[in-house]
Amino acid sequence: AMGAFRHEAAAVDEARRQVFLTEDAELGRLYRFVPDRWPDLGAGRLQAARVESGRVRWVDTSATGPDRSDETTEFDGGEGAVISDGLLFFATKGDRRIWELELETQRLRVLHDCLADPSTPLTHVDNLAVHPVTRHLFVAEDGGDMDLCVLVSTPSGPVVSRMVHFVGHDDSEVAGPAFSPDGRFLYVSSQRGIDGAGITVQIAGPFVEWVSSLMDGATAGSQARRIGNRQTIDP
Repeated sequence: AMGAFRHEAAAVDEARRQVFLTEDAELGRLYRFVPDRWPDLGAGRLQAARVESGRVRWVDTSATGPDRSDETTEFDGGEGAVISDGLLFFATKGDRRIWELELETQRLRVLHDCLADPSTPLTHVDNLAVHPVTRHLFVAEDGGDMDLCVLVSTPSGPVVSRMVHFVGHDDSEVAGPAFSPDGRFLYVSSQRGIDGAGITVQIAGPFVEWVSSLMDGATAGSQARRIGNRQTIDP
């Protein structure tokens, strides 16, 4: 019922009883699934996004294959998706963008464009996570510099800083960032590590203080938590 396409991420909007889905394809779409009876996901309406003048309209689509209709909008290589405080954040790796959708108004905007703003340490986009206390958005890189970056909204626009750097993991990708419910611990993986075998690490905060130091103008490279083969080093 939730579609036959190259599924990547699913973000659950419990408040509005719907699920948002990204598609890992060059001609991919952003989908929404509205169950007939929440929380049973066995039946419901599958829809694809159509963007018009910065707002999203949802078009019913078939669950038997990927949507490629002219009535819906392409999103190049859908990756991570996460919902926080009525906002859906999702990534597209083809154009290296982070998107923000206001679920109440259905207003869509590009929150960060890696290609348009190459001065930031974030060069590629993949999985996403939101810190449960600060609500800061964490973005994992698929390739690039093998960083986990943090994106903080400010009155003058979003600021991006490097938070975690995997050393010697050049043939891997940063994957699966997730926080403990209290926000004290971060879990993040290097999919293939340095030897083909993946590695998952646990990093203890304080994330509030770390992010504050980055935002206060500290050098991101020196402040990043650096992760080698089987150890964590805090310089």
